[in-house]
Amino acid sequence: MNAKIISISPNDDIKDSIVKMKKFGISQMPVIEDHKAIGLISESTLLDALMSNKGKKVEDIMEEPPPTISKTASIKVISS
Repeated sequence: MNAKIISISPNDDIKDSIVKMKKFGISQMPVIEDHKAIGLISESTLLDALMSNKGKKVEDIMEEPPPTISKTASIKVISS
């Protein structure tokens, strides 16, 4: 596990996310605002946006954030 999270801001240009994903060799990354994951951006999201001219900013095309749980969550909570 990497201690440094590679992320993008919702106000960043879509082009910036492409450059960052290419630089780090990743296919998706969280969209972070005020130290909180507010969305997710992936290669497929980017391709769809570029093909359909959906927007210029990450916030225009980001998906919902992935689910998060507490480190102390029980297996019962996680499994449901």
